[in-house]
Amino acid sequence: MNNLMKKTILEAKNLILSRAPYYKKYPPKLKIESIDKRAMISERFKFAYYRIPKAANSTVIATLHCCEYGEVADSLKMKELKTHTYIKPSQLNRKKADVLLDDYFKFTVVRNPYARFLSAYLNKIAKGKPGKKALVADYLNRSVDDP
Repeated sequence: MNNLMKKTILEAKNLILSRAPYYKKYPPKLKIESIDKRAMISERFKFAYYRIPKAANSTVIATLHCCEYGEVADSLKMKELKTHTYIKPSQLNRKKADVLLDDYFKFTVVRNPYARFLSAYLNKIAKGKPGKKALVADYLNRSVDDP
C-alpha cells in the first residue's frame, strides 16, 4: 500500500470518528483515530484512561484489569486488553459522552520527559534496528560518528 493510500484511509477514519458524539466537542484537525485507540473507558468504575506511549501502560492496564475483572492479565492478554476489552469514546452515544465528560474520573500517566527520551533513545536507537542511528544522524544533519 503506498503512502497516498495510507493517508487517504487515515483521513477517512478520522472523518468517520469525528462524527461520534464524544468528538464533536474537539477541533476538527485533531487526529481522532490515534486518541480513540488509546482510550480505555470503564462504565463500571466510571473512569477513562488515556494511554501515552512508553509511560507504564502495561502496569496500569494490568492493574485496572485486575480491579475490574478480578484476574491477573498475562502478557498474551495485554494487547487484547488495550484494544478490545474497554469501551472507546467513538462507541459512546451523546448522552453517555456527556456523562463521561462531566462525571467520570479521567486520567493518564506521564513520565519524566528526560527519562522517557533516554529510554526511547537506548531502546530504539542505541540497541535498535540497524539504520536507526543513521536515520537520526541524517535528521540532525550529523555524521553517524559524531558524538
